[in-house]
Amino acid sequence: VWSSPFKPKEGEEPKYVTFEPDEGGFNNVRMALEIFVLFALVTGRTLVLPDEYPMYLLGQQGVMHDFDDFYDVEGWTKYVDVLPMHKFLEKEGLTGQLKDGEMPPGNATRFDRRRPLWEYIRRATDIFPVGPDSHVIGFNLPANITTSEELIDYRPDFQMFSQGRQLLQYGPDLQAKKALHFTSVMDGGNRYLAHFYSFLYFADPQADAFTKRFVRDHMHYKDEIFCRAAKVVDLLHAEGKNEALEPYDAIHIRRGDFQFTATRLEAGEIFRTVEDVIVPGSLVYVVTDESNATFFDAVRDRYRLRFYKDFHSQAGLEDMNPNLTGMVEQVIASGARTYVGTY
Repeated sequence: VWSSPFKPKEGEEPKYVTFEPDEGGFNNVRMALEIFVLFALVTGRTLVLPDEYPMYLLGQQGVMHDFDDFYDVEGWTKYVDVLPMHKFLEKEGLTGQLKDGEMPPGNATRFDRRRPLWEYIRRATDIFPVGPDSHVIGFNLPANITTSEELIDYRPDFQMFSQGRQLLQYGPDLQAKKALHFTSVMDGGNRYLAHFYSFLYFADPQADAFTKRFVRDHMHYKDEIFCRAAKVVDLLHAEGKNEALEPYDAIHIRRGDFQFTATRLEAGEIFRTVEDVIVPGSLVYVVTDESNATFFDAVRDRYRLRFYKDFHSQAGLEDMNPNLTGMVEQVIASGARTYVGTY
């Protein structure tokens, strides 16, 4: 059991965390989201969740998503207060309670386009000053420790954790801000493309363990995603039941939107590269955005390859929201004996 020392006492006005979702694919959004949720949790702030919006690669044909489509947000509220953006704007924006009394454009609480919203939020809040490329945020540190060098003397493990980044200690000055806002790459903002456990540093081991348990227990995908994936995993287990240990391996072969073209190897070369961990003859679940099925012909005689579409009917995936496919495939891959990702 751990509770934030910054949690508001009865009668105190709430403090807030607002954030711009990462503008990349869903895994980028997910990584940054974990930072923002935990930051709100450990600082006792109310987390302001963006309203539904068209997510990159998930928003084709006008489809809109909010985070409740993927996570059990209600389960977070036992630990951290959560407020939708439009409610935040009603409560604090329209009443002139934000920085300099800044009012939402047109007194709106919902926006068709995200840019005017984030431009307003940046004016009406205090922008969090650093990002994970240059800094580490320290919590529960002695007041006399203000630099990375001092923290290394106090906790030598911080040298490996920081990897040369500077320390920003979270303390009274930041806590005094009514609303702290995390930006995205839009208009030169900081990008929070990092894992929470490499950016948020806790001198208190209990607090550190608590945050990791929180993500493990409360920021996993919704049950629907796990249940759909389990049907495919069961079918793979049935097919590979005579294998030693776990009956299938998994590999991610990213092709379609991958900007690093030098890494686009042919299928035969990819599988030769990983023969030491996925031995020829194995049953292999392939996660890929390669649309040309003949791409894998060169290795079909050496591996028993299976794809998501092979299980579409058997696992009853026809009625599932297709925008959940990537998450379902992540869970399938996580059940493999060996998983090989794309560098």
